[in-house]
Amino acid sequence: RWKRTGFYPILDPGYCEKEKIDIPEILDVWEKFPEIIDFFQLRVKNKNRKEFEKIYLELKANSNLKIIVNDYWEFAIEAEAYGLH
Repeated sequence: RWKRTGFYPILDPGYCEKEKIDIPEILDVWEKFPEIIDFFQLRVKNKNRKEFEKIYLELKANSNLKIIVNDYWEFAIEAEAYGLH
């Protein structure tokens, strides 16, 4: 049976850095609401694939949330990401 998405957050590390927003703190908040947030979209602009991979793998290692990859479709397939945007 199809499960409805409650809330679909987008994480943009560049924006977080610019606005001095702590990414682990955001993930902690999102993880407190598993009934409405069980995945997020990782949006990384102005980075090459290697830098993107590092960010993705670090987030994956430190969060229970599933990750939808933005833009890097080949990596999304290789990493068996939750989805691709």
